[in-house]
Amino acid sequence: AEATPEIEAQIKKQIASRVFAESAEQFSNMVYEQSSSLKPAADTLKLPVQASPWISKGQPGPGPLANPKLQAEIFSDNALKAKRNTSAVEVAPGTLVAARVIEHKPAQLRALEEVRVQIERKLAREEAVKLARAEGEAKLKELQAGKEAGLKWPAPLAVNRQKPGGLFPQV
Repeated sequence: AEATPEIEAQIKKQIASRVFAESAEQFSNMVYEQSSSLKPAADTLKLPVQASPWISKGQPGPGPLANPKLQAEIFSDNALKAKRNTSAVEVAPGTLVAARVIEHKPAQLRALEEVRVQIERKLAREEAVKLARAEGEAKLKELQAGKEAGLKWPAPLAVNRQKPGGLFPQV
């Protein structure tokens, strides 16, 4: 009687694993055998077909599309040129995903005017990081040499879990 809940949980887990394995195999077979559409597999297994925004090769996509194995499948010749479903890829434990490329645009150079602002922002940030690092290293050397580096330290602040003192929860 004492072991009944544990035994029931273990049996339920075994049944769920078996059902998942069978469903995963059926899903994998269907997306392969009916490679011109994901709809038959979705209808048979009562799964949703979802559309994603545009993704770029080498850039992490949203959710399961960030998985490197799935990205490799999506950008394979079989998916792009032959217009076939990808194979089912396990993107997380117990989560299989198959994809289909509906529209593909090959990589192309964009006009400078189109990307000028982004480039300027990136270069300004890189330069600011270099300057901040150099200034920090210079002040550290001054402090290590025992000199006054002109730094103003805030007053000590006592904090605890009940009174975080305005700090972020992660801190």
